Formats: sequence, C-alpha cells, structure tokens
Amino acid sequence: MCTHVFCGETTCATPRQLADFIGGPEELVWLGHENEMDWCLCVIDVPETLNRAGFRWKRDRDPMNFRVAR
Repeated sequence: MCTHVFCGETTCATPRQLADFIGGPEELVWLGHENEMDWCLCVIDVPETLNRAGFRWKRDRDPMNFRVAR
C-alpha cells in the first residue's frame, strides 16, 4: 500500500495533490523521481515535507499514512 496524507475530507496520494494541499511544490522533499508529480507519495519524504510546510501531523493507524491536524 502506498502512502497517503489525510486532513478532514482531503486525501493526498500523489506529489501533485500534496503540493496543492501544502501551498506549492517548493516545499516537497523528494526521495527519488524528482518532479514526477503523478507518482505515488512513496517518492516524497512526507514527514519532512509536512514539517517544512509547518503542519502538525501524526502517523495514522497504518504507519504508511499520515493525518494532518487542522
């Protein structure tokens, strides 16, 4: 299963969706396949990306998923 970011009714499953959610692609921290915006979030360092964007977050029940606090 691939990584997902949840915030309320919003679910991010690709770098493009996450970039839109956090306010732009410049905050994305890439692990590989840089600028491949339609891959799964496995190519993104999600914890570091959320930290850089200033979000409070925690891991979901599934440790591959992250839940952002509003």
